[in-house]
Amino acid sequence: MAQLPLEGIRIVDLTSIWAGPWATQLSAYLGTEVIKIESVTRMDPWRGPSGKTGPKHRYPDGERGEEPYNRDAFFNTLNRNKLGVTLDLTKPEGKEIFCRLVKISDVVLENFRSGQMEKFGLGWEDLSKINPAIIMVSLPGYGNTGPYKNFLAWGPVLEAVSGMAALVGYKDGPPILSGNAYVDAISGAAACAATLTALFSRKRSGKGVYVDLSQLEAATTFVGPLLIGYQFKRTVSARKGNSSDIFAPYGCYRCKGEDQWVAISVETDDQWKRFCHAVGDAPWTKSEKFGSALERWANREELDTLVESWTQEKDKYEVMNTLQREGVCAGALLTARELMEDPHFVAQNFFVSLSHPSVGERRYPGIPFSFGDDYGMEWKPAPRLGEYNHYVFHELLGMEEDELQRLTDQGIIGTKPDPLKQVYG
Repeated sequence: MAQLPLEGIRIVDLTSIWAGPWATQLSAYLGTEVIKIESVTRMDPWRGPSGKTGPKHRYPDGERGEEPYNRDAFFNTLNRNKLGVTLDLTKPEGKEIFCRLVKISDVVLENFRSGQMEKFGLGWEDLSKINPAIIMVSLPGYGNTGPYKNFLAWGPVLEAVSGMAALVGYKDGPPILSGNAYVDAISGAAACAATLTALFSRKRSGKGVYVDLSQLEAATTFVGPLLIGYQFKRTVSARKGNSSDIFAPYGCYRCKGEDQWVAISVETDDQWKRFCHAVGDAPWTKSEKFGSALERWANREELDTLVESWTQEKDKYEVMNTLQREGVCAGALLTARELMEDPHFVAQNFFVSLSHPSVGERRYPGIPFSFGDDYGMEWKPAPRLGEYNHYVFHELLGMEEDELQRLTDQGIIGTKPDPLKQVYG
């Protein structure tokens, strides 16, 4: 088996929640050794509360168990293939150990608030003195410059400030947040791309690189229609629900059964002819109101009603397959259960079964790209809190067993959270 593209690269991961962990998980897919650092007083918040509270839907079978911080679905999905350690960076000895780790690593990635790494005495200038070849990627919500740099950031809030939320919602209605903080996913992918670019730059120059990545700006690159529309018309783009500015039929249409839907997009006159053939050339498809793309769009509300009169009598997979056979873009709206049973995902072996000591065997989303059969991917479950302390501190850094025990006794490292000192966020 050939080596994965980034085998031999080591990332020290100080990130939490979604954006940063997604960036480092993508890197782990590519072969990097990712060492995720938490502490017994500040776990990744997506591990959930350390006690007996917290949303039950995030735990297997709704049971928090004795170690809920090792059972949270959000954390375990986004931190696979990583080595997890605990280390208190607020303690001088914890900071010194971190610096030793930086010396033997290639990348440090963090998503603290702006200036937090400098407060630790571990900013870019500090780390580059320790290791001149180190790459540091920072992705605070608003970046490290500008008047908003010290603002608190959370995915839904960044959706609003970036302009994304201004585009989502129904006509004459309020803006609607995605409900899933997609700014994090965008920012994480951007951070991974920035890391790869910095590694390439270092290979040419031999010098370390600092990357300041604003999650806000990463999201704002996706709101072109909002910006272009204003520049052209000096008006703010109206929210339009599921409809398109130029195409019809376009949107989500109800299908047979409870809460069953299919998405359809017809863009050209040729696609319209194909759509008409797929629906059996129903009389309404021949109406002059729908004779051209412009006329279909002008009469889109009436057209949507007629399209749905056809779709709601059929299974969503039937609609999707019928239209796709005719060369019309359509896709069934799938639930979590349907995703894991969908024939395409099954054929692609996309979902990966992993056995985790605290949650048992579960299926997780797989890698979104492939390098061919010559590359072997070894899947590992997300680390339990402090699971790789011995490997990282003893085997990589050469620390003795009695030293590790002393650090554990002092709370600098450990495998159980300190509920009395736990800090979230």
